[in-house]
Amino acid sequence: MNRLAKAAILVRLGQALKRSGSWCGHTHYQKAVFFMQSVLRVPLEFPYVLYMYGPYSFDLRMEMEALEADGLLECRPTLPYGSVILPTDAGVRLAECFPKTIARYERELASTARVVGGKTVSELEKFITAVYIREKVGPTVSPTEVAQKLHNVKPHIPLEDAMKVVRESDEIVAREVAGIATSSSGEE
Repeated sequence: MNRLAKAAILVRLGQALKRSGSWCGHTHYQKAVFFMQSVLRVPLEFPYVLYMYGPYSFDLRMEMEALEADGLLECRPTLPYGSVILPTDAGVRLAECFPKTIARYERELASTARVVGGKTVSELEKFITAVYIREKVGPTVSPTEVAQKLHNVKPHIPLEDAMKVVRESDEIVAREVAGIATSSSGEE
């Protein structure tokens, strides 16, 4: 996917997150893009590493800053939690120039906003880190083992909480992937 098409997706993602009640800060964008790429297979191609608060893409951060410099996104300092990232009018116009790309990924955008949008930063750290670990170890590894790995990399998450979030994330991922697959197969 070329840079402008990715920019269109990121603009629409911001709109979808805001509609879902998201704070729409850097953490929500980071975790939402990870979810779209890893779970829903949207080919945005931002590399992620496990970082302080879960999966993080330095390339995405640089691209978001570039989109802000290009006038397509606006980062507004907002009390009490930090900055809010919103599409500008120019960003919305850019997204409108990519109707096929937006239509192709509309379900994925809606799914991501539904899953990520309402979560707090703390909830996102646990949830997306569990998704990240599950992706790395594979679907056959038991939830108990995934929870132990989550607790090992994030010791501040008690093992009981890790187990709960792994079960929740496995269920949500399965539901959202099935929902995308079902609605995609229904179109043809």
